[in-house]
Amino acid sequence: MTRNLNQQETAAALGVHRSTVGLWVKRGCPHDNVGRGNLFNPEELRQWASSNGLGTQGGDRTMGIATSPEAKYWRDKRKEALMRKDRAKADRAEMELAAMKGGLISTVEVKAANAAKLQRVEDVLLPGISALAASLTGDCESDEISLRDWTYDRLTELSQDEDASKIEGTT
Repeated sequence: MTRNLNQQETAAALGVHRSTVGLWVKRGCPHDNVGRGNLFNPEELRQWASSNGLGTQGGDRTMGIATSPEAKYWRDKRKEALMRKDRAKADRAEMELAAMKGGLISTVEVKAANAAKLQRVEDVLLPGISALAASLTGDCESDEISLRDWTYDRLTELSQDEDASKIEGTT
């Protein structure tokens, strides 16, 4: 016959926190009230745990790991969250390293470069639109050719600006 264990000994034997054993008592696990504490029969507790979805995988030290599908779902969710957290830490460390090596551009610089590009697009396209509109004749074929040529010329001008800035290293 095995000796009964107090709450602290039971928690240590099962590899769970003492408060977990207290929760089991509230859920109805077999125990004896003795004075101000409880005593637990390990064999009765093992049977109770098995019938209430608590596993005994690998002996007493792992008893207390819930094996119900819901418990497994939440354990898996927690593992996923921890993996995401670890991935985020690794990504942050990688970015900090790139920043230290000078491999990152600040958002202020990116916004300024994009604003300059948009301004250049406006400068090239907007003034020519009114001139293009005035040159349209009403002949669909001729107007389509004019529009195509005008668009090609403006886009060529903008792409040459982009090529020049790449050569200068400003983008």
